Amino acid sequence: MKHLLPLAGALALAFTASAADKLVIGVSEPLCKLTACSCVGDNAKRAYDGLIAHVRSAAGIELEFRYFEEPILLQREIRAGRLDGMICKTWLGLTTARSAGREFTRLADITMPGQEPAELFGAFLVLKDSPLKTLADLRGQRVVFGMTNDYEKSHLADATFRAAGLPLPEPRLRSYACQDAALKLIEHQAEAAVVSSYAINFGCICVVAKPEDFRVIAETSQRIPFVTFMVEDKVAPAVRARLQQALLELKGERVPKDLFSNGVIPPIPWAPEELKK
Repeated sequence: MKHLLPLAGALALAFTASAADKLVIGVSEPLCKLTACSCVGDNAKRAYDGLIAHVRSAAGIELEFRYFEEPILLQREIRAGRLDGMICKTWLGLTTARSAGREFTRLADITMPGQEPAELFGAFLVLKDSPLKTLADLRGQRVVFGMTNDYEKSHLADATFRAAGLPLPEPRLRSYACQDAALKLIEHQAEAAVVSSYAINFGCICVVAKPEDFRVIAETSQRIPFVTFMVEDKVAPAVRARLQQALLELKGERVPKDLFSNGVIPPIPWAPEELKK
């Protein structure tokens, strides 16, 4: 049996190395089955089992995912220092890191499936029979904006009006969710609403009505990164590099079917002005 001892020792060392490379990742994003709001239902099809298995095999890194339907719960765990990284909407990740006083690095972005754009933007929505056809038609109309924690429905929407030389609609109507914004259109409490680009086909709007009951008359003048994978800088640079390399291998035929995505891409550059203030 002596010839088995070297092998046992090697396995013990491998186990120790693997344990040292374990990262706890918080997840809170709109398309994940375990974190999407309940009204999204079957439209949330993303799971991360395939990604976790690939990272374990390709990089020797064990990822423990913790799922949070409410972003505020993810923020609490980041502030408490109980997470090494997070997968979430990019604006949420950047502001969460800032408020926690922690430095994070974005390693990769997770794209949308099918023909959906990789980036996130705001869509100006009206009812299908509305006479409004362009952004300029919204002058003097009641428009529902999102809260400032949803960048695409607030900051980007404001910037779009300014870029077009149009005054911001007043009084300012706000909605916490795209579902509520769409409902305001149906109940004729507003003539237009700014919703997240993914919400029309994959979000809460489907609970209120069919996507074809609405019409998009304009998009925000800019697009931003959508779902990103970021890791705290306290994680060893070598581990971060191995993790990033493994993530970026998930493209083409190597994309796990459960990821509900066209693949993982390098982080789309973005430095929002609001974080500099």
